[in-house]
Amino acid sequence: MCIRDRGYIVQAVTNGLDALEKVQESFYDIVFLDENMPGLSGLDTLTRIKEIKPNLPVVMITKSEEEHIMEDAIGSKIADYLIKPVNQNQILIVL
Repeated sequence: MCIRDRGYIVQAVTNGLDALEKVQESFYDIVFLDENMPGLSGLDTLTRIKEIKPNLPVVMITKSEEEHIMEDAIGSKIADYLIKPVNQNQILIVL
């Protein structure tokens, strides 16, 4: 069962610049952000999202368990982080 089946509205984008555009244009309850994206990195996107909407919860998704990445993300006030591979249950728990 996917999260859409649970009544959540999901809007996906493929890169950080598109995510920033969407955050500026619309209201979101939460953002799931991949650390590794084409163009603007996940950490750079996170920083810019927090400049636009500081109270918007952001969950960082990463395949890396490198300590400095998580420290940077936590320092930027992420709500939570998930390590890939991520399954639907992990996302539902965060929600």
